[in-house]
Amino acid sequence: MDGQPLEGANVTFVPLSTAEGQGGTGGTDAAGKYEVMHFRAGKGVEPGQYKVVISKLVMQDGSPIPPGTESAAELSTKDAVPPQYSDYNQSKLQATVEAGGKPIDFALTSK
Repeated sequence: MDGQPLEGANVTFVPLSTAEGQGGTGGTDAAGKYEVMHFRAGKGVEPGQYKVVISKLVMQDGSPIPPGTESAAELSTKDAVPPQYSDYNQSKLQATVEAGGKPIDFALTSK
């Protein structure tokens, strides 16, 4: 985000049609890299068109959620990623997944 890797974000691929299956999700590492895991079939998702939602929950003051926290729902959190990327109904991010899979990067801005 803003030209820097976004560590600890959740990247979700939601199929635009039922032909692509169920989609998948993955978390970003310190370099901002992620690997999507299919909801049922393991690594990767089927080739096709996907809506993408990227979210990162943090404490209200912007600090990370404390390690060992069982559920973020018990805490007062907010999303560090703007709603145009993190809210399913507002996200305009889309991706075309091709057979064989290659990295798909997203340039996010905090504004």
